[in-house]
Amino acid sequence: SQRTHEPGTWRQLAIADLETNQLIGDMGIWLSPDCAQAELGLSITPSAQGKGYGSECARGLLELLFATTSVSEVVANTDIRNLACRAVLERSGMQHVGTRQAEYKGEHCTELLYRIGRGCDSRCP
Repeated sequence: SQRTHEPGTWRQLAIADLETNQLIGDMGIWLSPDCAQAELGLSITPSAQGKGYGSECARGLLELLFATTSVSEVVANTDIRNLACRAVLERSGMQHVGTRQAEYKGEHCTELLYRIGRGCDSRCP
């Protein structure tokens, strides 16, 4: 069978509004080389933010990853100032597990790290 996602690489998925088929964002998925961990990234266009699309997509992607891969955990990170992304990650059941200093587009920032393990729900660290 043909592989749809090569471990050790990122894959981008478009997010479209179901009613209009208009592109409203994208999600990135990275699988570790041993397929034990996945990382996700999410971007929703400003005009579509605040309507629940990000949370719906994040929850759906987590369900898909745990149902169709052997990953034991999914991680994500966001700039501490990105309140909308933080809310999406938390609504999807991911837990804040750490903080680190990073550089993004030449600017120093503080990133919050999130994770969720296989079989966890919003009460599971």
